[in-house]
Amino acid sequence: MSTRIVVVDDTSPNINYAGTWFQDRGSKDSLGTYGAPYQSTLHGTTTNGSSFSFAFNGISVDVFATLEIANNSGVIDPQWECFIDGSQIPTYSPSTAPTNHWTLCGFTFSAGPHVLTVNATVREQTFWFDSIQYTSSGGSTTNQSILIDERDEEFRAGLSEDVWHFTSGVGYSSQVPNAAFTFNFSGSSLEYYGFIPDNFPRVDATATWAVDGGTPQEFALEATPPGTPLHRFQKFFQTDVYPIGDHRLQVVYQGDSTKTPLTLTNVIVGNGTTTTSTGIPSGSSAGAGPTGTSGTSGAATSGKSTNLGAILGGVLGGLALILLVALLFWLRRRRRRRAEPQEKPNTTVVQPFEPTTAAALTAAPPLAPSVRTKGQLSLATNESDFSRTTAVTSPQSAGTALSPSAPSSSPAPAHATDNIHSESDDPRVIVVHADSGVRLSQVIPPHARVEEVPPTYSA
Repeated sequence: MSTRIVVVDDTSPNINYAGTWFQDRGSKDSLGTYGAPYQSTLHGTTTNGSSFSFAFNGISVDVFATLEIANNSGVIDPQWECFIDGSQIPTYSPSTAPTNHWTLCGFTFSAGPHVLTVNATVREQTFWFDSIQYTSSGGSTTNQSILIDERDEEFRAGLSEDVWHFTSGVGYSSQVPNAAFTFNFSGSSLEYYGFIPDNFPRVDATATWAVDGGTPQEFALEATPPGTPLHRFQKFFQTDVYPIGDHRLQVVYQGDSTKTPLTLTNVIVGNGTTTTSTGIPSGSSAGAGPTGTSGTSGAATSGKSTNLGAILGGVLGGLALILLVALLFWLRRRRRRRAEPQEKPNTTVVQPFEPTTAAALTAAPPLAPSVRTKGQLSLATNESDFSRTTAVTSPQSAGTALSPSAPSSSPAPAHATDNIHSESDDPRVIVVHADSGVRLSQVIPPHARVEEVPPTYSA
């Protein structure tokens, strides 16, 4: 996770001043133990009721000032009030000693556009305003002064754990010869801030800095006399101004365990961005120290790429495994279906109706075919094949079932044109019913004796 803070100097044209204000440059740099004001500039007022306002888009804000005398005869002078969007927010008590870089007020709120307003109440002492720091919300903030510290992943990645240690609750320090800090930044310049510890050897040391593999530039690490308190917010160096873009900083310690350590609290990138740096092209050179501690940032970037590749490989491998299992399941199911016996279709075979006597064949056209399905017994060829016969009471139309009525001994109805004759002379017609219930039209000769045979079924 990256936490990058936008730093707004008192000289910014985006700050609106109301009342009487004047500027100062450099006269308060040595005040107290909290370093010099940001960019060594201040806005001051001795007019009661003077104020300033600043519009921004963010989720938190802090206001910094210089206090010359915090308490005069028991009366706090000057005093201040802070407002966000017209609502007053808490303020911090003044310091007990003159100091720079003192927080007047700070607050966290919902993300979005806000307006900060600070009102000054002045009696005898000058109210000195230094800078504003806010955490941006929404999209990337570019071309601003960006403060980056240990809360940022890339910042920590440039500090090798075996040579750098978090010290005094303030920042990192190292006394390992050739200990290095490497950092990729996007902007035009960089300011390096550290601290002067109060519990380390009191011997001066040196270190070097270089940007994009250029000629190393040396800077001093000055020791303080015994009994001197911890000094914070010390700016050790500021780089040259480069074209806005991606650059790489490398700092190398030239001392040892007998000298003042190299320390680091934060950097401020000029014309920077709140988004993570894209890094330096692989062709750029950052140098390397004898201990192998340099180039840590590049190693961290490589590790991130390796992790991303491992994640993508795992996802693709999982998808391939799922597809393979699905394919094997489908092939196995297909093979099993082929091995199972196929159900044979129930085909219907139309067979012609076969009369049982020659007289019936000569006396009338062929009877309608009988429907026989697979598994039925074929049509009987003599009377002994049937269990019983029934007489037809009336002719049936096509598709209408013949209804059995009386036994065959009952006389069949005669047509109006038929003569009376002996039943023994009538031709005999046997009709076998199929189990499908289909009835086809057929011509029954006059005086024919129709005997119906119920359907027969196979076992």
